[in-house]
Amino acid sequence: MPLTEEGQVMVRGLVMGPGTDFIVAYFNPWIRNASASYTGSNPYQDGAWSGPEFLDPAQITLIVHPVGGSPAGWWSLHTQLLQAFRPIRTETTEPEIHWRSGGKDFMMYARPRALSPEVKNLYTGDVTTSCSLEALDPSMYSGGENGLHSVELSPYATSGGLAAPLSAPLSIFTAVAEGRGTLTNAGIDATSLMIRIDGPVVQPRFLLVGPDGAVQTFWIDIELLADQWLEIDTGNESIVFNGVMPRLDALRGALPLLAPGESTIEFRSASDGGDATAHISWRDRW
Repeated sequence: MPLTEEGQVMVRGLVMGPGTDFIVAYFNPWIRNASASYTGSNPYQDGAWSGPEFLDPAQITLIVHPVGGSPAGWWSLHTQLLQAFRPIRTETTEPEIHWRSGGKDFMMYARPRALSPEVKNLYTGDVTTSCSLEALDPSMYSGGENGLHSVELSPYATSGGLAAPLSAPLSIFTAVAEGRGTLTNAGIDATSLMIRIDGPVVQPRFLLVGPDGAVQTFWIDIELLADQWLEIDTGNESIVFNGVMPRLDALRGALPLLAPGESTIEFRSASDGGDATAHISWRDRW
């Protein structure tokens, strides 16, 4: 269910806030705390910094008031909270929390940590519940239905002339058919790219030109048949073959992050890519 109104919050598909049976009394995903690593030269001297510092995991507080009207009505709504704030257990993906603020949808990856209803007025159904979540990654990402951006490319091809070397500047490339896309990160921090490559393709390779003109290239030393695929996460530095087999060993070069601003990416192959495709997705990051 998508967010439709300002002030709505969604956890695992449960939408709370305006237009729902859950009143959001308090929600604060904005708090950030930096921790010192206590490394570097002379970290404990007077007037000295402690060395590199990073953000702690973000603690998110959400207080909701289910509009139950009776014990039975409250229980019916509370079971939805139980489902949304259940532990991870065997899930393989991080839960997402989405919210709309200032007309913009945001998202964080956050795990439920507490669900605490104040039941002193249970017999009237007037119960307020305190919820907490923890985000190991304290970054905020573009959320909502349009928060996950994507492009799909077929391998680079030329419409005349010789293709330039993979490391050459874009300005000397010949005309491109299908193989080039524009990626825009509207945030302030570099964000990861999720890339799925479907064969057939030999040594799929990519060239990413950042907003400052810096060129990053990488390729995978592998041949994919028509029914095979690779999934690449440049942030977590993972490459998985056919959904089960790690193949980071086949990486040549370094997996890049998408810098803030507008970048250009090209998808190439060591031979005719045929029907191969590369689906690239990402989120803006703050």
